[in-house]
Amino acid sequence: MSDVPPELVGAWRLVGFEYRDSEDEPWESPLGEGAGGQLICSAEGALSVQIDSPHADEELPRYVAYFGTATTRNLERDGDRLRGELIYSIEGGMPLEALHVDLPRPFEITGDTMVIGDQRTWQNTVRRIR
Repeated sequence: MSDVPPELVGAWRLVGFEYRDSEDEPWESPLGEGAGGQLICSAEGALSVQIDSPHADEELPRYVAYFGTATTRNLERDGDRLRGELIYSIEGGMPLEALHVDLPRPFEITGDTMVIGDQRTWQNTVRRIR
């Protein structure tokens, strides 16, 4: 049985990909204009992620795709908000140097919006696809 809460299940579209070196600096979007992506997670924990960035800089690949499974831990509910850690067990994908296996990723879901990241120095925002 999976540790995936029902709020996480479904298809999600990437709407923001932001990073900064410290909380004192402005957010930057290293993927640039026109970037897109999708995350799909099943109730059983099957995971698929694809990100395409036609204007990625030299440090980031244009296309990243991976699949595997997802579990969660340290879940906290506060009204309609769900927080916790998302753990991807990546089974395959490309490019290999872009894959971060089994690292916990903080996440927060409110309604149809999920933010994956610490929200201090990195945050990837996705919205549920209807």
